[in-house]
Amino acid sequence: MKYEFLWRNKWITFDAETIDDFIKTYEQLAQMFKDWKAKGVELDKESGVSDDYATFYTENEDVAKEYGFEEPWEEEEEGCGCCCACCEEECDEEEKKEN
Repeated sequence: MKYEFLWRNKWITFDAETIDDFIKTYEQLAQMFKDWKAKGVELDKESGVSDDYATFYTENEDVAKEYGFEEPWEEEEEGCGCCCACCEEECDEEEKKEN
């Protein structure tokens, strides 16, 4: 089983008030990524790193639980492709209006 963690770089230092705050934040993040790497976590190179998001993955369930990784969402085949079927009827109605 593959487990994923979606990482976003935006807002990392939104509450920083000093250069020391930046240093502390980035040192903590560097340590976290080093820990992930040591436990076999990989970067999904197809995850769109250039758009401010990165997906990391592991197949180790214990590592996934330790760091909050989740099973990936599967897209619905019908409707808008969102993560759940609850809006499928609404999506179908919107599609009819567009056609």
